[in-house]
Amino acid sequence: PYIHNILLIEKYELRNDFINSNAPFIQIIPKFHKDPISFRVIISSSNAPLETISKRLTTVLRFITNKLNNYTKTIQEYTGINFFWIINNNNKIIEDIKKLNNKGLMKTIFTYDFTTLYTNITHEEIKTAMNYVLQLSFHKNDNLKVVCIGNKCKWTYSKNIHNNNYIYTYDFKTITNMINDLISNSFFMAGQLIYKQQIGLPMGTSCSPFLANLVLFYYEYKFLKENLRINRYICKKLFYTYRYIDDITVINDGGFFDKIYNKIYPKNLELKKINTTNKKEANVLDLNITINTFNRATIRLYDKRENFPFLINNFPNPISNISLNMCYQVVLNELQRLKRINTHYNDLNLDIKINYLIY
Repeated sequence: PYIHNILLIEKYELRNDFINSNAPFIQIIPKFHKDPISFRVIISSSNAPLETISKRLTTVLRFITNKLNNYTKTIQEYTGINFFWIINNNNKIIEDIKKLNNKGLMKTIFTYDFTTLYTNITHEEIKTAMNYVLQLSFHKNDNLKVVCIGNKCKWTYSKNIHNNNYIYTYDFKTITNMINDLISNSFFMAGQLIYKQQIGLPMGTSCSPFLANLVLFYYEYKFLKENLRINRYICKKLFYTYRYIDDITVINDGGFFDKIYNKIYPKNLELKKINTTNKKEANVLDLNITINTFNRATIRLYDKRENFPFLINNFPNPISNISLNMCYQVVLNELQRLKRINTHYNDLNLDIKINYLIY
């Protein structure tokens, strides 16, 4: 692994990063709220030799994800089909539920979870998916490049931009090589032993969530595109589908997603249905969504920590070294979040009391 990393460090000019770097290592975090206590295994790569490549990829892939969102919105205007299921928060779900509530059309809600996304997807599947997504983003144009200045990116055709410590340009081939190199050279330590990751997304790297999103986007986009003409009705039924990395929420799908998800995603990605008995209630991110007999949904805060057998500190302590202004801002932001989420005042009042008591 040392030789592999040296070659990549020379290739991507990361000599300064390598001098003070450490090998990624495995660590275990206990889940004290479980009975019996279980553990979450994670890889710490914060100071790893190739983490700089991962950070650069994070900036580029975030930009590409946003551009794909804009691109699919244009397609949606012409076809009425939602090709982009990726969400970063609960905003779109709340917005769409409000629209459906106004028409009394909130009928069903189902949630699903990938149990083997990060560990079971093969490296070849990742490379194939990302190659397709990048070609879609670059419109198969060899002259098009992404220029990143700090954390901000834009498209460019210029050939006169030179890389330095702050400005980087990437074409299709460069980004593809960075992804392939990172996937193929993912190592970590456990004690004195060094392991190479042979399958799954690179563990512990900052770009893994973006890779996961875009790989799944590839399967979703490809399915919808192939069925746009022959099964347009099913594509329309999946309009209110949302995915937060590996968590999927489907509203008003008429039961179709349950029948076809195995045709969308590869068989090695196990998808588990969460709310199997009740199609009128589901917990989505930090939302508890309940549909009444009038086909309208009520939203209130969902916080699984409320069921923990111990108290949780939601807010910073005012007598700590944290500034008072920051403490008050955290409280105000939390109140704003509760106000935005809750449909009814009584639920808002209850959530405020619960948070206040814990505080």
